[in-house]
Amino acid sequence: MKHNNSFVRLFGILFLLSIVYSGSTQADVDNLFANLDTIQNDSAKLSYLNSMAFDNSKKDFQAARLLADSAIKLSKMMKNQSGLSMAYLNKGTSYHYMSEFSEALLYFDSAKMIAELQNDSVMLARAYNNIGLTHRFIGDMDIALINFFQSIKFLKSDTNRIASRLGNIATIYFMQDKYEKAIEVFKEIEIIFKKQGKTRYLISTYNNLSMCYMELDEFSKAKEYSLNALQASIASENIRGQGIAYYSLGRLSNQMKLYSESINYLRKSLEIAKGLNDNDIVMNSNHELGVAYKYLGDFSNAEFYLLESVRFAEKLNAKIQLEGFYNEMSNFYYDARIFEKSYDFLKLKIAITDSLMNEKSKNK
Repeated sequence: MKHNNSFVRLFGILFLLSIVYSGSTQADVDNLFANLDTIQNDSAKLSYLNSMAFDNSKKDFQAARLLADSAIKLSKMMKNQSGLSMAYLNKGTSYHYMSEFSEALLYFDSAKMIAELQNDSVMLARAYNNIGLTHRFIGDMDIALINFFQSIKFLKSDTNRIASRLGNIATIYFMQDKYEKAIEVFKEIEIIFKKQGKTRYLISTYNNLSMCYMELDEFSKAKEYSLNALQASIASENIRGQGIAYYSLGRLSNQMKLYSESINYLRKSLEIAKGLNDNDIVMNSNHELGVAYKYLGDFSNAEFYLLESVRFAEKLNAKIQLEGFYNEMSNFYYDARIFEKSYDFLKLKIAITDSLMNEKSKNK
């Protein structure tokens, strides 16, 4: 049994983004600008505006954009090119998180052009990385790779950020089904985190290596890395790491057709994930439990857990996963000769496929 790779998400090291959008009220925005009035120096004001724009870019898009606009205006008035470059980068980031990728790229390119004139290697590294991330979201994987490699060139000896860029590169190789290349890069990351003693990131790297080896059907290697992740998680009392490791072992057991063993691992993963309110692991563990029960011929449990995976994917707005899940549910009900439900999920699958294609076309 081979999984559809569209279901699979690598687990973040430093490179996978998460968004927590709380929304803003006018009072929140007014308070941010009220604080600006207490600052006398223009340089300090500019620093404050850019800092607040960056802090809000992932959680409060309206505030981030207003702050970035003010930073752009002040930078131009001061003829401060470094401040202007940062303001463009922050405004581009707010557009990125609103999925307005074409606008994001325009601002990232502006930030990059100024950084080139200023010979600002730090800003160039950031701009190339952001451009790469945006192209990855659009689906332009080869362009994304070029930008990530460019970003690394400007990082010099900054090993933390080098590891994050390598993680972006490995993720793309995984998405392109280039698993051997992904493994090579993840092993570079493994060396960095071992030297630094960063167990939390090392655990994610082990789990991602396990995922890669699963796709190559190299199950002994996959199990070795999943067990490494579990042992390191237990030793460091990293509860989330344990949840991911149990999920990886469950998914591996499914691929090896050891369905009862898989259920034991996945129940542990699901229990941990629910305790942490980690919906991403909950989604993945439910899906694998549904797969295990399906192959054991337990229709009732299979239906329950597969529908739970759909529910959490909808909650996360994980469109790529939803496309696969809807298609899977359509086939599941078709095989069970429940044709009305099969057709309902087929319609959902077609709708989300159209949505994904429209998003990609809009942002070209």
